[in-house]
Amino acid sequence: MPPFRFPPSPTFGDSSARHPFNLYAASLPAEDTRHRALVAALVDDFARLAAEG
Repeated sequence: MPPFRFPPSPTFGDSSARHPFNLYAASLPAEDTRHRALVAALVDDFARLAAEG
């Protein structure tokens, strides 16, 4: 089986780093709150770091 590849990000920059995590979160079942919370924390960190830098 070939390795899984994410589709290209719609834009470059900070959003391209968050794009795979958003795709992953969208694929999670609604009851998987643990992984959803982890992805939300990651995306929040990306936003915080982008604002700082």
